[in-house]
Amino acid sequence: MDIGDIYRKIADHINAGTCIAVVGAGISATCEFNGKKYLGLPLARDIVADLKSKRDYLHDAQDLGEVAFLFRENEGRAELEKYLLERLNVKGIEPLPAHNYLATLQLPCYISMNFDNLLERALTACNQKLLPVCADEDVSLHTPTDILVIKPHGSVDLPKSMCIAMDETFSFEERIPIVTHFLLSWLSNRMALFVGFSLSDRDFLELIRYLKSKLGKYMPHSIAVMRSKRGFLQKFWDQYNVQIVDSDATEFLFETHKRLKQLKFQLVEDLEPWMRNQFFWQLLEIRGLPTETQVIDALLREIKERISAGEKIELLEKEVSEAISLVLRYRPNRSALKSIGEELSDILRRCKEQNLRLWDEFGKLEKRRKVAGEQISSQASAIIGSARSILIYSQSQRVTDFLGAVDPSLQKLITLFIGECRVKSPANFQDAMAFARQLRNTHYTIRLIPDVGMFHLLKKKKFDLVLLGAHMVFQSKETEEYEYFVNTCGSEAIVDIACKVDIPVNVIFEREKVVRLFEKSQLESVSYEPEEIISSEAVRTMAEEPTLSERLRVENIGYDLVQWRKNVSAVTDEKLET
Repeated sequence: MDIGDIYRKIADHINAGTCIAVVGAGISATCEFNGKKYLGLPLARDIVADLKSKRDYLHDAQDLGEVAFLFRENEGRAELEKYLLERLNVKGIEPLPAHNYLATLQLPCYISMNFDNLLERALTACNQKLLPVCADEDVSLHTPTDILVIKPHGSVDLPKSMCIAMDETFSFEERIPIVTHFLLSWLSNRMALFVGFSLSDRDFLELIRYLKSKLGKYMPHSIAVMRSKRGFLQKFWDQYNVQIVDSDATEFLFETHKRLKQLKFQLVEDLEPWMRNQFFWQLLEIRGLPTETQVIDALLREIKERISAGEKIELLEKEVSEAISLVLRYRPNRSALKSIGEELSDILRRCKEQNLRLWDEFGKLEKRRKVAGEQISSQASAIIGSARSILIYSQSQRVTDFLGAVDPSLQKLITLFIGECRVKSPANFQDAMAFARQLRNTHYTIRLIPDVGMFHLLKKKKFDLVLLGAHMVFQSKETEEYEYFVNTCGSEAIVDIACKVDIPVNVIFEREKVVRLFEKSQLESVSYEPEEIISSEAVRTMAEEPTLSERLRVENIGYDLVQWRKNVSAVTDEKLET
């Protein structure tokens, strides 16, 4: 099997949800990638050398297990834990490129033989819901939406769970029997990708032999990425169904990540041209067009990844500008993206001219956006108040985050009605279902409702509150009051009916979506082009009616320009404004 076949095999297993990663200490060690050095954590040999240089009683200890045993017996378990935390939970050490690439693979399960939490931090940064498993009682907490991080040796986050001395690592099965069988169940029918090990690594050797003894002929085909050119080793490991790939782990994970994105891109048809840009490949998993916030988040993740990989500022500046311009050509209403583009352009220019650290300046932008989201979400419970029946319409990341921030005990009392949003739904309830999926980890009762039924219930005053997002908000130059906002077609009718029956409407948006209205002619720049081509099913039916096919078309309107009314309030990242 050549390297291309190996990448394809891994990609097939990842897409099928049948690939898991087994991670060794090498993944967290200091490394070089794309000409840049990344500071990591010490390896076992470094810890052994450090301890032996300071303690005479360790002079004849041969490995970490022996060193840790003697340390504990001479100075106590508490001192051993303190030392390990000092060496392996170091302030200022960030997840390395290998951790970040592992996280973007979005595997269902990671088995980490490491004490450190760098992988968990990388996964959290990718907005993944984690369940670390260090003890038997953790297994019962597992739900289908969790990303598992199984840590047989324990974690720095739970110092008492760390097993390092020789007599603590003899048998997983005796110490954590439920975790052991849980781990075996994950490995029995999935391909394992081993990274961060060497062929002489005791963890690697013991784990493979243990799995072989338990799984026998059911031992799945696995791939181990490590530096090795010895034919003997490949022949030896064939008996364990392990294929050795001679590669640097970080470079291999980067290439896997890149090829996986390319494969997803090739599988998706009928994309708008801007979604074919590499900055937005992460959005291919979203059925239908993503929200503006999702587009911005994808753009920033890709930029961060390229900064981490050492891409030159000049190239990044050119590619970011082209990517944003391409989106705005097809989606001119995305004012926040335009604002972010201007801010990024300024950051890149200043870093180039003033020799500033791009990583640090980019971090400030990320922090500002995070604070903006927190400021919006912090108002959630107060704004919801006594509302028990809430209408939401047209998928919005800010609305989703806002609802997620409501007190869970209050969520249980509320029913959310999600409008179908047919203008964005090629399939029945497509947009509403996407909205509902984003709320899967909340406690709301959720109801999907056709658009016409939504208008009917509005007129009957069956809702206590309406929550909407916005693509663009126009603010008066003179009075600084809000005059209009742009949102998905159907929003104007919602606001109009809600105003007549006195139902409050909250429009949730970040301040970067605000556009100063100097003259009414600015409103002419608003696009009403449809977001989705919703006519695919109708076209097939039309083809069966030859007498009509030449005269029959589907018309769809994408947006409404909604006039601000007395019942509409703005929820922004500074304050609540009416």
